[in-house]
Amino acid sequence: MSLPGRFFRSRRRRDAELEAELSSHLALDIDARIARGESPDDARRNAQQDFGNTVTVREVTTDMWSGETMHQLIQDFRHAVRSLARVPGFTAIAILTLALGIGANTAIFSVINGVILRPLPYPKPDQLIYINSQFPTLGFSQFWMDAAEFLEFRERNQSFQRVGAYTTGAVNVGTDASPQRVTSALVSDGFMETFGVAPLQGRTFTASETIPTAPLVGILSYELWQTAFGGHPVVGTQVQIDGVPRTIVGVMPPGFDVHDQGVKIWLPLRLDPAQIKQYRGGHYLYLIGRLKDGISLQGARAELETLLANWPAADGAVANAAPGAPGFIHTPNNKLHRVQYAGLQADMIGSIGKALWILQAAVIVVLLIACANLANLLLMRAETRQKELALRAALGAGRGRLVRLFMTESLVLSLSGAAAGVALAFVGLRTLVAAGASSIPRSGAIEMDGTVFAFTLALGVGCGLVFGLAPLLHLSTNSLGMALREAGSRTTGIAARNKLRRALVVTEMALAVTLVIGAGLLLRSFWNLMNVDAGFDRSHLSTFSVALPTRVYTDSVKRVLFFDNLMAQIGAVPGVQGAAVMSGLPPRRRVNANDTQFEGFTPKPNGVGPQSNVDYYQYASPNYFSTMKIPIVAGRSFGPSDGPLSPPVLLINETTAHMYYPNESPIGRRIKPSGDTVWFTIV
Repeated sequence: MSLPGRFFRSRRRRDAELEAELSSHLALDIDARIARGESPDDARRNAQQDFGNTVTVREVTTDMWSGETMHQLIQDFRHAVRSLARVPGFTAIAILTLALGIGANTAIFSVINGVILRPLPYPKPDQLIYINSQFPTLGFSQFWMDAAEFLEFRERNQSFQRVGAYTTGAVNVGTDASPQRVTSALVSDGFMETFGVAPLQGRTFTASETIPTAPLVGILSYELWQTAFGGHPVVGTQVQIDGVPRTIVGVMPPGFDVHDQGVKIWLPLRLDPAQIKQYRGGHYLYLIGRLKDGISLQGARAELETLLANWPAADGAVANAAPGAPGFIHTPNNKLHRVQYAGLQADMIGSIGKALWILQAAVIVVLLIACANLANLLLMRAETRQKELALRAALGAGRGRLVRLFMTESLVLSLSGAAAGVALAFVGLRTLVAAGASSIPRSGAIEMDGTVFAFTLALGVGCGLVFGLAPLLHLSTNSLGMALREAGSRTTGIAARNKLRRALVVTEMALAVTLVIGAGLLLRSFWNLMNVDAGFDRSHLSTFSVALPTRVYTDSVKRVLFFDNLMAQIGAVPGVQGAAVMSGLPPRRRVNANDTQFEGFTPKPNGVGPQSNVDYYQYASPNYFSTMKIPIVAGRSFGPSDGPLSPPVLLINETTAHMYYPNESPIGRRIKPSGDTVWFTIV
């Protein structure tokens, strides 16, 4: 026989034995009283009066039995279900209210758990540090490092056991007939080892494969291996990558990525340490380092200050030499060109962590409003049950028993609401992640796991305890006695219950007003963002990107011809007013921060005032401004005369004009980008 069956069989037997024993005691007392001369009726009445309430005696006795707690819980649960089933409207409203509140909390906590609380899926993730540079005077708080800085930093630092560098891009994988455009990453040797992750198949890059003359190799992500190659053996085979065959040497395990970039293929970063001088100033690398055992982030930052102070001298730079002056070497220092550390996970999360916690606080307020509302409903329902409670008390039910009765009903409601909330959270979470996967870091780690279910269970129990406390005011001795004396009429609520109702209503209103104000401010901010002047007419614009295989389009002439033909064909489509080609679409474009010479402008030393640097250079076809409806406020736009054989020209925006030529017209002035040999005239 099963354990529950044995339990209930033993319970029935003990109940029968207790009932027989109580009846035996009463019978013996009645017989003794009759023997002393009392009439049978008087003997039975007096024996019952002296013995006391048999219900109370039975409960006190059974409370001492083993397993009685489980029996009482089951009994209370059955009664709670029957009681709530008699009021289906109230029960449905209560469960739905809780489901919405608990479901919202569960969904948001699932995001927080996956994004913030769950550590990165690498060995000792706290040792992984994100390393980048910054230029305070240029306004770049987080910038790339150049290859020379990477090679020198890897050699000179004493805090990291490994340092790897990477940069992301995009490549075409497969033949020209059916290529697949995927995110790629160029990584240094030992990059995967920095994360402590071994490949699922094959191997990682060797140091000999990261020099410029090495054979072309690549490593696939597990996801690309499955989608593009069907999971078939691929290690050792050659794959067309941007039209060039590369040998695949490994496949990484599922989910392996860097900084949430969605990298699908890994290629070696080919650097020649002997040519380190040629790499200075070309910032395009981010670094990932793994701290040595026993080294903290604070300790590494202390060592970095010493490293930055000595870096220029170690490279042979003249102290305090200005850019372009004799003896100047572009190298990190502790003033104008710093290097900074941040925990990898903290950097990945960024400012969204604070936003998620604020959102969690907001949905908790929603749940508190739901609890206050349910407490009021339960308080009103308890008013209608005073006669029932008074009768139970008169029959011997103790205060603890009545308290347990209310709390069980509350827990049945709250746990039912939590179960419904989990279902709502599951649907809502999938919708949230699908809609905002690109804007939520670590979205792949968001799921409803054991931690989330434990959180939901705690919410359900907590809510049951919170709103289940309100009806307990009806269990005072005075209220129960009044209910018995008021023959059939409803008792008037005592002052404490009236105060509680008013307090609950005030609490609901205060929390609701707080949420409404916060939502209003959020909507106003969103409206303001939607109405920011982007500098161009956003209506009726469509855009797409085109990636040309470098093996086919080997020079600029072929590329220009391709885009000229493409624009002509698009422009011939009915309904198209104009078509243009540009190298980057505002405002979502990658800052490249080019050092630039401005004719007639001399930068001030020590980073004071504007510096000779341009955040972004954009290449565009002549009809770009008319297609985007960007107004030309001075001078002219590009024209047919601005061809490949004519003097080079460019346009600047008003910010650049005011910064470098505040008191004169910039038209006719010249600009020379860093690394260029010709001057461009501002038109």
